[in-house]
Amino acid sequence: IQSGQISSKVSSTDFKTLNDKVGNLQAGSRNLVVDGDANAYGATPWGNTTFRTHLYYYNSTKLMFVIDTSAKTELTAGCPNWFPVKAGHQYTLYFNGFMSSNVSSYDVWLLGKQADAQGIYTDNYQIITGERLDPSHNCIVTRTFTVPSSWSNYVAYIRFDNNGSTDGKSAVLFFNEVSVKEGNINTGYSPAPEDSIALIKKNTTAIDQTNKQISLKADQTEVDKVKQTASQNSSQLNVMANEIKSKVTS
Repeated sequence: IQSGQISSKVSSTDFKTLNDKVGNLQAGSRNLVVDGDANAYGATPWGNTTFRTHLYYYNSTKLMFVIDTSAKTELTAGCPNWFPVKAGHQYTLYFNGFMSSNVSSYDVWLLGKQADAQGIYTDNYQIITGERLDPSHNCIVTRTFTVPSSWSNYVAYIRFDNNGSTDGKSAVLFFNEVSVKEGNINTGYSPAPEDSIALIKKNTTAIDQTNKQISLKADQTEVDKVKQTASQNSSQLNVMANEIKSKVTS
């Protein structure tokens, strides 16, 4: 009986613990970072970055953002858009990345300000502090963080810092597929709606242009047919005219 009671108690405790954990999980929503993928349609390099390929990332078939510096001081790169954040809410950062062995370390910051404020950020929250990425293969990095409770009615953006070269030579931080989503569950990378809309517009434009070309080609085909018929009719009329002339003469 005691054994059964203990088993029941343990099972009940385990269930409550599991239930609490599941109850606290929040699925990620839309990606808030525009231009988070260097391969997206219309993507442009973030400030202080370039686009490059590397064997570690899709066998050099896809682009990545690169912060390259030989200085011992940091070089930073922020995403191009401000996005709204909710004070006290959890968000999950996701990205792919690696670095050369002579990068001292890297940081990732959330930089914020009041939504109606002009100019640069006024507050900061450090998501990743002085860490290193493996220099021998691509890494998938995720961090769940809580926006400061004082950030009411704030907008923010993500910034990556290459904290400098250890030997005065080119020190390179690669990253791509950057996303920030509300919630504490990592759902991987997905493009921001703005990036998806840009791609849809591109495809729609391409379809419209193709349809126009087909229409123009069809119209030209009709014109060619009319010209050919007119030419044939003209030839027949010339023959008839010659026959009539011949009969009148004779």
